[in-house]
Amino acid sequence: MKEKLSKAKAFFSKNTLINPNNNSQVGLVYWKHKIYHVVAAAMIVFGVPLLLFGATMFYIEGQIYMATLEIVIALLLVSVVLCPNIGIRSKKIIMIVLMYIVSLALLIYTGPKGTGFASVVFTIVLSGCILEPKYIKLLVVVNFATFIILSLMMFMSLLDSYAISDYGFTWAINLMTSQALAITLLLLIHKIYQGLEDQNHKILDSKSKLKIKDARYEAMVEHIFDVITIVDDQAEFKYLSPNIYKLYGWKSSALLGNKFLDFVHSKDRKRIEEVFNHILTLDGESVTEVFQFLKGNGGYAYIEVTGINLINNPNILGVLASFRDVTTRVFNEAALIKAKEKAENAEKAKSQFLSVMSHEIRTPLNGIMGMNQLLLETNPSSEQKNYLEVSMTSSKMLLNLINDVLDYSKLKAYSIVLEKTEINIRKILGDLEYMYTHEANEKNISFRVRIDDNIHEKYIGDAFRLRQVLMNLLNNAFKFTSEGFVEIQVDLYRASDKDVKLIWTVSDSGIGMSNEQVAQIFDMFYQGEVSISRKYGGSGLGLPICKDIIDLMGGQIWVSSEINKGSIFKFTCVFEKDFSSKPFLDEKMHEKHIKILAAEDDQISRLLLKKFSKNMNWQIYLSRNGQELLEVYKKDDYDIILMDVNMPIMDGLQASEEVRKIDMEIPIIGISAFASPSDVKICLEAGMNTTVSKPIDFKLLKDAIVNLTNKDKT
Repeated sequence: MKEKLSKAKAFFSKNTLINPNNNSQVGLVYWKHKIYHVVAAAMIVFGVPLLLFGATMFYIEGQIYMATLEIVIALLLVSVVLCPNIGIRSKKIIMIVLMYIVSLALLIYTGPKGTGFASVVFTIVLSGCILEPKYIKLLVVVNFATFIILSLMMFMSLLDSYAISDYGFTWAINLMTSQALAITLLLLIHKIYQGLEDQNHKILDSKSKLKIKDARYEAMVEHIFDVITIVDDQAEFKYLSPNIYKLYGWKSSALLGNKFLDFVHSKDRKRIEEVFNHILTLDGESVTEVFQFLKGNGGYAYIEVTGINLINNPNILGVLASFRDVTTRVFNEAALIKAKEKAENAEKAKSQFLSVMSHEIRTPLNGIMGMNQLLLETNPSSEQKNYLEVSMTSSKMLLNLINDVLDYSKLKAYSIVLEKTEINIRKILGDLEYMYTHEANEKNISFRVRIDDNIHEKYIGDAFRLRQVLMNLLNNAFKFTSEGFVEIQVDLYRASDKDVKLIWTVSDSGIGMSNEQVAQIFDMFYQGEVSISRKYGGSGLGLPICKDIIDLMGGQIWVSSEINKGSIFKFTCVFEKDFSSKPFLDEKMHEKHIKILAAEDDQISRLLLKKFSKNMNWQIYLSRNGQELLEVYKKDDYDIILMDVNMPIMDGLQASEEVRKIDMEIPIIGISAFASPSDVKICLEAGMNTTVSKPIDFKLLKDAIVNLTNKDKT
């Protein structure tokens, strides 16, 4: 009931600007003032930035006059709206005139490709919303005169050098259409204002009826659960409902004439005084604040006070406020906030721990996998080769587990954010074919890759996450298939002017799944039956993570399977079309000798890079941190830089930024155990051209070096 009373009082107070003897004029001005304030605020917040943006675009296109005009208009709008010495009527007229000038300029300079006619119509309609009738009539007359002049100038070929001349014979159609639309909307606005005036009359009629109910409301106020108070513009209590004694231990007589700020806790007093002064500047708008209020027994209670300025209301003559005790709620909210912060900190700490552990595990794993790769190239015996391949398989399984755990932590804590980069579908599938052909040959099964001819090479999306999904599905397919085949296929599902939807299919002839397993396969940590999980292993994180990634890609994933008949995983994803004309880099190995400068603090990783460069017949110079690399770099010329990201003294990010201060052309490849897209983005922002994650796939590293050095020479 208190809220109904407050709203009713506020509503009538808001309409005290309406003069009963001249409702039409004063009410219309009231509403037009209201709309003007909204428009003025919108012009400052949105219009001025748009004008400055348009000025920038015109400047880039060489249209200096138009750019200058928009800057001048923007400055004038800010000056007029914010200048306190200009009357509101003058502000309205100046604003409309400035907008009309911009509209005409857009019409002349941009022609059919711009928004000139729309801007003119909008300006005329806006004038009907905020200007008085006599000024609207003047604007309409000036508008018609202006378009007559423009029509004559076009007929005399005086505007051939401007874009407006592109209208040609359609000028008359556009002119008549825009003018008819503007006049129609003006008439509609007039009807709306007339409806508002009728509503004002109804409000005035109901005001007299409301007075009859005042006595009843007064009786109700004395018995409601909140304390109702009235304070004057000096913050002195003028009225308190009798229930204040029951709720806060004060008699009304003890508080009347005292300033309510004297009963506010010292730590809240300054804030509440500012809020009160702000309420005095408002008219009929409620403000709610929470603070500590002194009780009659000397203690304090948290109260929620909602105040509304009704000083101009003859029945109130002050700020009407309600006091509600929210002590229990405040303590509960504080406890909830503390618990939430504690949980968030724990989740953040867990995620940071997992990320750091991932880095610490990747670095030695880089040494293990790197050495295995080098040993496989030394023509080992068949038995030794078998041992090395088993070691590589185990290392890859461990790396997949690390990636799954890290992604799971990010999904729980911050969620994965997709990147938007260029994707070469055929190259991705070519790399996967290269990676898994060896495993297929080892298991003596068929591995097939099929690509729809309607699929182009280049799209825009997150290549890293797409590879992650495909590799997870292929890993599972090979894991559970001992004979038969594994196949990956991609088809065009649909295409539009802006994007494409692809459907991917990964099928196998493996052990398959039951209906129960299919129903739970995308649940976090689900690993199938115990016997299967023991035999094949796995974290139970891969497929749920894939599902979340595919959801982010705007697609869906589903599976069909039968026991001993294999499984078919299908998923869709949406990629933006790439309209650029840049060709992909030539990936062929060139014969030129490459001189590399590398920074790496890990001894085993240094040895791997040295052996790798020797095998490629490239020359490499190794430094232990970013500072040492800079000192070496300044003394000689190099073709490319390999930059470890996490190093002591000066890390790879700082070193890359310093290198870019010297040379913006030399390619820099980041090498990092932090491999998420957000980490890659940080590396690129620091000046690196691309990144290779640890453990290092030396084929990918070789391709990156060759492509970047080829690009550097072209």
